[in-house]
Amino acid sequence: QLFAHRARGQHGNGQRGEVHHGYRIGGDAGGYVGRRNHGSAEADTLDLSALLKGYSNTSSLSDFIKAVNVNGKVQVQVDFDGKANGSAFEKTWFMTLDNLSVNTNNEVVVNNATVAATAPGLSGNVTLDNFLQQLVADNQLKVLV
Repeated sequence: QLFAHRARGQHGNGQRGEVHHGYRIGGDAGGYVGRRNHGSAEADTLDLSALLKGYSNTSSLSDFIKAVNVNGKVQVQVDFDGKANGSAFEKTWFMTLDNLSVNTNNEVVVNNATVAATAPGLSGNVTLDNFLQQLVADNQLKVLV
């Protein structure tokens, strides 16, 4: 389990972040998202609950956390207080998942293969737009204390 509050490293504009090599999603040997019934105990969990000020089960996840493409890699970005400052999303912490890349269709790629979306309500492949929803459905993203 990866705990965001342990993040070290100061980056520009007071942002804190890190690069994680070998993040396992979905738990199978290939590291694919959406394999809840195939060894999910081996998958990593990203625990962001200690970072989110004011987040509740009625909050909009996208006000607090985003998945974006940074130099072809998946980066999870956090705005500690969501949009509470009255403006747009403000990145205050991030983690680059170095082994997860993004193709030209905005799909998440692991081991040179796209990943099937299996979360309720999703179809097709996992994209940056539904990556966090897939992690939540697979219990790989913890946002509530």
